[in-house]
Amino acid sequence: MRGFVRDVFVSQGMIVDAAIHEPHTKQADKRNPHAHIMLTTRSVGPEGFGLKVTAWDRKDVLLDWRKQWAEHANRGLELGGHGVRIDHRSFKDQGIELEPGVKIGTAARDGVQVVAQMRAEQAEIQRRNGEAIIAAPDIALVPISKERAAFTRGNVRAFLKTHTVDAAQLEAALHAVMHSPDLVQVGKDGRGYVHYTTRDMLATEQRMLNAADLMAARLGHWVNPKYCGQALTGLQRGPLSADQRKAFDHVMSDSNLAVVQGYAGTGKSYMLAAAREAWDAQGYRVIGGALAGKAAEGLEISSGIPSRTLASWELMWQHGHAALTSRNVLVIDEAGMVGTRQLARVLERADEAGAKVVLVGDTRQLAAIEAGRRCAPSPSGSAWSS
Repeated sequence: MRGFVRDVFVSQGMIVDAAIHEPHTKQADKRNPHAHIMLTTRSVGPEGFGLKVTAWDRKDVLLDWRKQWAEHANRGLELGGHGVRIDHRSFKDQGIELEPGVKIGTAARDGVQVVAQMRAEQAEIQRRNGEAIIAAPDIALVPISKERAAFTRGNVRAFLKTHTVDAAQLEAALHAVMHSPDLVQVGKDGRGYVHYTTRDMLATEQRMLNAADLMAARLGHWVNPKYCGQALTGLQRGPLSADQRKAFDHVMSDSNLAVVQGYAGTGKSYMLAAAREAWDAQGYRVIGGALAGKAAEGLEISSGIPSRTLASWELMWQHGHAALTSRNVLVIDEAGMVGTRQLARVLERADEAGAKVVLVGDTRQLAAIEAGRRCAPSPSGSAWSS
């Protein structure tokens, strides 16, 4: 909560009053810790309060704040070792054909009768959702595969438990999902658990791999060695290390796709700053993207590459703005956190436009928030690979 408040609100000049409310009971199954955040509507600077910022009242800004809260919360869930993730979007916007549940919340203060009525309504929603899943199991497979590229029978059961009304309906729904023609077995993990995915996810991964193979084979982004030399000699903090130089040479190749893996603190941004200068000198338009707004901001500050979230770029492209061309170099930071579906869309669009994409990541980063997998660890334990 503190990180969210600092990054999203205080950084814009807001004063924030935030409070975490403790549960009203010590019973673990009834715990409901939550936070309240109150914001000033005027920005605060060295001279005191300024004018009211009307942009903060816009619906699109509120939706962006909700999205950023989901990003912060999911990082916290990952760090806490929890498999569950949250999504700020409605079921409808996510393409999930299930009814959302009833939130009891403060209604508990209105008396036992009100709570009993709402719980009965929730049970009826779960019954209808369970019946829908039994009739069409893909209704459950869509949201399950959105969160995980591969999942176990236990993951399926955990999801169905909150969308069925009782044990009998749960078992019927589980049987329907596990025997769905859309389900594909992909192997076992180290503990012997069988993992599954969906035919749609397999097709998405194949499209992404096909686009990556085509881009890697295409040579369309040559950079004059003179510009590379100028970028390297103009570095303010001294020359690149041996690993940084290897990564620099790799991203400077003619190929339309480059992938660099480097642990935090190894100077990926310093290398990218030199690469940006060389690309700029050659006349390419360099842009940056990342899953989270904070990561995009960090990429821009550290490397000088104008950056946005990938969702923001996709929205602009859909509306015909800032379209990718063969003169573009798109640098994607924290690539391991980008979900399979989104990365597939971006690579396909870049391939169609003839743009170059540079994927930069860290195998020790948090896993993808949506369905996806990290890159393989670098060989010999090196901090860098490309």
